[in-house]
Amino acid sequence: TVSHLVPMLSLDNTYNADDLTDWDRKCRELAGSEEVEYCVEPKYDGASISLIYDNGSLARGATRGDGVMGEEVTANIRQIKAIPLSAGLMAQGVIQVEIRGEIVIHKKVFEAYNAKRIAEGLSPLANPRNAASGTLRILDPMEVKKRGLNAILYQISDYTLATGAERPKELATHYGSLQWLYNLGFPTPAREMKVFKHIDDVIAYCHTFEEQRDSLPFEVDGLVIKVNDFAMQDRLGMTSHHPRWAVAYKFKARQATSKLRRVEFQVGRVGAITPVAKIDPVHIGGVTVTSVSLFNEDVVREKDLRIGDTVLVERAGDVIPYIVKPLTELRNGEEEEI
Repeated sequence: TVSHLVPMLSLDNTYNADDLTDWDRKCRELAGSEEVEYCVEPKYDGASISLIYDNGSLARGATRGDGVMGEEVTANIRQIKAIPLSAGLMAQGVIQVEIRGEIVIHKKVFEAYNAKRIAEGLSPLANPRNAASGTLRILDPMEVKKRGLNAILYQISDYTLATGAERPKELATHYGSLQWLYNLGFPTPAREMKVFKHIDDVIAYCHTFEEQRDSLPFEVDGLVIKVNDFAMQDRLGMTSHHPRWAVAYKFKARQATSKLRRVEFQVGRVGAITPVAKIDPVHIGGVTVTSVSLFNEDVVREKDLRIGDTVLVERAGDVIPYIVKPLTELRNGEEEEI
């Protein structure tokens, strides 16, 4: 277990335009007379990490943990091709930097990995976040290398300049800092980021981006809006839980209804029995769903699922869909217990 140089706080969440407008009002009140500029970037659904580079070389990688302390996973981080083992930071006058990011898995890589698990009689992983988080904790780095993890780095949380060195001009803003990292070879959302001077433009971009999220190579469950100017971020400060200068806009859960026609029971290689619901084909989030894992008998009992039920199916940022609940008000008495 290791300490982060700067605590990794959670983000406050918003779910609609009114929430964002209210957050903007609070930011402008704290900023006083100054104009507030916002940087908007995708909120990738993966496993959070913190990287430290000393003298231009990767010195440490750690999981988020409780936000103050995390697990050191440097050996596994070194197996992720997207993360540079060294970079030209010294030439920029930066002798140490702490960079935050997300370990992610390409959708196609995740689908192939789950197909392999199913073929081996294992249950599929529910989402890329679980796959990324679990992989980071594997003790064998060579096994980590096989999993095909990727990374997106989205924040410089701390840096130290060499004696007498001038701060690179790009490090005055969040947008500039991620472009700076991108030019040094780090994977950042440099192409997806947008800067806006008015919250109405931010809201319009959120709605447009949400419609396009299924075309992205990685799972995205929202957008993060940050005050762009670092000096203003410092003035706005943070609570014990979250920074006041950033907020997450969460996308709506992807849901649809279908009919539960039958349940098949898959037997894994160690004898574990997994009930799988077969439903009428339904289109959710860019894919057609016909099978939904019910995980185990307890889930079936707790949700009171019955054959013939109309069920609510969801893909809330998850690649693997699940049944939220049966719509009991639509039952006609012909449903059968599983």
